[in-house]
Amino acid sequence: MTIDTNVDEKIAAERHSALGYSSYSSGSVPNKKSSSSPFIRLSYLPKKAAIFGGLATLVLVVGTVGAIAAYQSHTNGSLAKNTEAQNKDSEESEGYIEYDGNETTNDGTVIEDSTDTKTSNSDTSSNIVADTFEAMGLIRNDTSSSSGSSSSTKSTGGGSSSSGGSSSSSGGSSSGGSSPTPTAPVPKVTKLLVFLAENHSYSAMKNDMPFTYSLAKQYAHATQYFATHRPSLPNYIAIASGSNRGIKDNNPPSDNKFEGTSVFGQAIRNGKTAAVYSESIPSNCATKDSGKYAVKHNPWPYVSNERSWCKTYNLPISGFSSAVTAGTLPNAGMVVPNMCNSGHDCPISTTDTWLKKRVEKAMSGPDWKAKRLAIVILSEEAAKTNTSNHVFFVLMHQSQKANAKSCKLNHYSLSRLYSTVTKTSPILNAKSAASVSSCFNLPI
Repeated sequence: MTIDTNVDEKIAAERHSALGYSSYSSGSVPNKKSSSSPFIRLSYLPKKAAIFGGLATLVLVVGTVGAIAAYQSHTNGSLAKNTEAQNKDSEESEGYIEYDGNETTNDGTVIEDSTDTKTSNSDTSSNIVADTFEAMGLIRNDTSSSSGSSSSTKSTGGGSSSSGGSSSSSGGSSSGGSSPTPTAPVPKVTKLLVFLAENHSYSAMKNDMPFTYSLAKQYAHATQYFATHRPSLPNYIAIASGSNRGIKDNNPPSDNKFEGTSVFGQAIRNGKTAAVYSESIPSNCATKDSGKYAVKHNPWPYVSNERSWCKTYNLPISGFSSAVTAGTLPNAGMVVPNMCNSGHDCPISTTDTWLKKRVEKAMSGPDWKAKRLAIVILSEEAAKTNTSNHVFFVLMHQSQKANAKSCKLNHYSLSRLYSTVTKTSPILNAKSAASVSSCFNLPI
């Protein structure tokens, strides 16, 4: 006897029959797939097969998207290059200069822009797939294995890439060349020594002082240097203190003393050294004429509030020789010949001979050899017949090579140079005077 099933069972049986299964039992899995049916019920597929099928579909989709993006990038890049080439041709025809996106330091070193790093579309697609597999637990990202290696790093100095986590150092050697030779630092001028002559113009010293002019040609000289006053004393005071202090004659300190600041006292006050070497001076900081010594050619005794320093550091010419030998020339120094050797009472050739002996002495010492000493030779004023007061100015330092400059300079410029060398503030009119160091590019 055949027992009829209920309506629901019949419907289920008919459905499974249509799907290709030979039989159906209530609540059981079909036991046979019909070879004639192309369909399969997904709910009965194994779990792993479903997972891998989904991943295969995801990879196919991501790969398709990546290919489309790469094609668009290539198309856009080609279009951009064509447009850029057209724009460049247009800019060149109009006189423009294209900016390459890099900035440089003063020595020409390129400062790279860190925003230039780019990621390709293929890299992005690979990362998406990897992340998906990792999230599903199918792969494991082992970061510990990467601690012993690193990607190659670009070397600034042309060095090769390194492994093991270290990058090439800047300026390192490479297989293609040797490391650059380091540049030695330029020695700075920390000492200034000024030699003064008397009453000779630019043309007179140039034509009649062969040794002095040879120094000018070898090192440097100013073609437009002018004294500031007449007679002698106001010029010395201007060099030493940035102003003539209202002095208009050659009278001694008893008539013309003033309270103020000199470049010598300023140097000492700021921890530097100073000295004035006066030939034929009877005693330190002598305030009266004696024999061939003329106080009008010695500015420091006129600064009354610096008299104690003057008595210590305004020395006879013998102090100059010993300081040269010991390498202890002052930061702010002046050498003043007596009335004959300055050219005041004797021929100008006498002055040239005297300068040769003293200047060569200075150049034999350690201060000059170490390039920390700059030497100046000049006349404090021109002859009275020279109305422009155009005087000769020689600057000596190893940084100068046959350097003739037409900067318009004067005694206030020299006063400013003293302050520049001693790292102090220029005094009075020297503040606005033309700079000797800038004119000659003197390393200070």
